[in-house]
Amino acid sequence: MIAISRSKYEKKKAEAGILDEIIENLWLSVEVVLRMVTRLGLETHEAVEQQVYNGKGFLYVTLARLLEAYGSRFAPSGTVYLISHKRLPKAHCSGTARRHFDQIHELKEALISTTLFPAYNLENASVALEGWIRRVFPALKEQLQDPIEDPGFSYVIQKLIHIQDEMPRLIPMDTGK
Repeated sequence: MIAISRSKYEKKKAEAGILDEIIENLWLSVEVVLRMVTRLGLETHEAVEQQVYNGKGFLYVTLARLLEAYGSRFAPSGTVYLISHKRLPKAHCSGTARRHFDQIHELKEALISTTLFPAYNLENASVALEGWIRRVFPALKEQLQDPIEDPGFSYVIQKLIHIQDEMPRLIPMDTGK
């Protein structure tokens, strides 16, 4: 009985560690996104701070998820890469960690499936990602759900809006920086 209890404890501890790592990497991705959004002139530092202060920061968390999905474009199916370059297999995730994994993986698959997003372009990866941030940012900020000119882009936007809506339930309140 003690061995079973110890095994369950170790499993819960490992699951919590994976979730902590996912959340920590998500915050690293958010930092990159915030720098990118301000550098591209889409928002000022002050506007970003005000939005975060007013509870509207999930837009940036969602853009961070886009960054994670883009970074996972070369990962095999059933695997994503965190911003730390750590490989995260689906089999290692359960509970809330599994939902985070699913968001990244589903978005990765959506990006790869659209012809608008050169998922396998190594030479211009940052240019391609910046182009997408320029297009996605206003659509997410305004929660555009109407079909946009391209069905592939609309599909990605719908995925991102769904992710944005889920984020408040997936990020523990005491995890922020």
